[in-house]
Amino acid sequence: MNKTIIYIRTSTEEQTPELQLNDCNILANKLNLIDCEIIQDKQSAWKDNIEREGFDRLLQEIKRKQINNIICWDLDRLYRNRKRLIELFQLCKIYNCKIYSVRQDWLESLN
Repeated sequence: MNKTIIYIRTSTEEQTPELQLNDCNILANKLNLIDCEIIQDKQSAWKDNIEREGFDRLLQEIKRKQINNIICWDLDRLYRNRKRLIELFQLCKIYNCKIYSVRQDWLESLN
C-alpha cells in the first residue's frame, strides 16, 4: 500500500485551509504522490490536552502501517512542541512513513 495523507491544520479564523492545501498539492505533484487523502483539523497544536480528531486518526493509521507519506504545509501544523515533533519523526521512522513539508524543503534530504 502506498498511501499519502495531506494534513491541514488551521487554528484561527484568519487562516484558510485552501492556502495550505494548494501548496501541499503542488508539493505532492512535484513528488509524484497521487491520490492523496486530506485530513483537516481546526484546532491549536500547542496544548497537549486538546484533542485533534484528524491528527489522532493520522497517528492511528501510521501505527497500522496504512500511511507511507505525510505532506504538511509547515511542521508546526503537526506539533508546535519540538519535543513532540521529534517523537513523531521517530514514530514515522519506525513505521516507515516519510514526512514532507512545503516550508521545510530541507526534509527532502532526510527522506
